Amino acid sequence: MTQNSNNNDTKINVNWHDFHRVLNALGYTQIPNSTIGILTYYNESKNDRFVLMKEEEWYNKDYFHKLLSVHRIDPELFFTIAFGRTHE
Repeated sequence: MTQNSNNNDTKINVNWHDFHRVLNALGYTQIPNSTIGILTYYNESKNDRFVLMKEEEWYNKDYFHKLLSVHRIDPELFFTIAFGRTHE
């Protein structure tokens, strides 16, 4: 699995920009949210709301995998869309 440069095993080299790119590609639209530090996306065809913390640095691996699991997004697909490569 890809890790950040300080080799912290609890982090993954994914930030909110990567989620934004993937969610847009999967048909989610960012909706206005008055809460600071929280991003909200909605996919009308799936009737699914995706809410995530807006982290400037790397996400915690458990949080990352939980988000993907809850919304049934395959990690391989996420990495392919986000970075044009497969999950390491």
